[in-house]
Amino acid sequence: MAAAEDGSGKRAAWQTPLPAHIREVRDREMLGRFLAREPVRTAYLLGDLDPLFFPYARYFVYFGEKEPLAVAMRYDGLSAPALLTYGSTDHVPLLLAALSHRLPSRVYVHLPEEHAPAYESLLGDTRSLRRMARLGLDRSRFVPPADLTGVSRATHADTADIIDLYRFYPDSFFEPYHLETGYYFVARDEGRVVSVAGVHAVSFEHDIGVLGNIVTHPDFRGRGHSTNCTGRLVEELFLRLSRLALNVSADNDSARSVYARLGFVDDSTFYEGLIDRS
Repeated sequence: MAAAEDGSGKRAAWQTPLPAHIREVRDREMLGRFLAREPVRTAYLLGDLDPLFFPYARYFVYFGEKEPLAVAMRYDGLSAPALLTYGSTDHVPLLLAALSHRLPSRVYVHLPEEHAPAYESLLGDTRSLRRMARLGLDRSRFVPPADLTGVSRATHADTADIIDLYRFYPDSFFEPYHLETGYYFVARDEGRVVSVAGVHAVSFEHDIGVLGNIVTHPDFRGRGHSTNCTGRLVEELFLRLSRLALNVSADNDSARSVYARLGFVDDSTFYEGLIDRS
């Protein structure tokens, strides 16, 4: 990450002016209109417009003559900064080039398949990234689990157990403040927390929720805990939303079968992972 302002008064790189056609935007309504064109594909970008997440997000927009053409979001509410993009494949490379000096040396990317050349040329080798599937679910397709016994809403009293469970999911991006959404559920077996399902982002204004940090203890897999825990979460979200999204490794057939039973279908393909430019 660029150095902060030093004793000489030199401004940090992230403070230097952007090209005239690129602006940092804090207008949530304008961003929402642009991103809502493909709400499942842009689910994270839309979800982070919610007041709980928006303070951690910085949106940069490439403008054409009349409307936005591409957007990049840097999200700083996690242990590693994240970078997500959406929009024209002709303009995302120009947007990233203008922002490259504002990005840290290590950044977690959600890379749409069509933006791969832009990321590779500016951020480095992307071959280590994992191929992911973005799934979507409309309320009308939801198939709830038959039995939700043992599933309950998580509270801060469960934080230690949840963090311990994420030892088996090192790529999770759980922070204790996420429990404040009220959308984390745990499944218990003989009183022990063995499965958890939560959200990465939720926007009621834009009618989208993004499920995430879903994991089950290895010793308790295959018993329906993940299906029940995720199903209870979906049931709760659909009280106020009509559309959900989640990510799953493209080759994780067991997880995909869990989500398929609940009604999720494939929407798009992307890559994610940590890029180190240092």
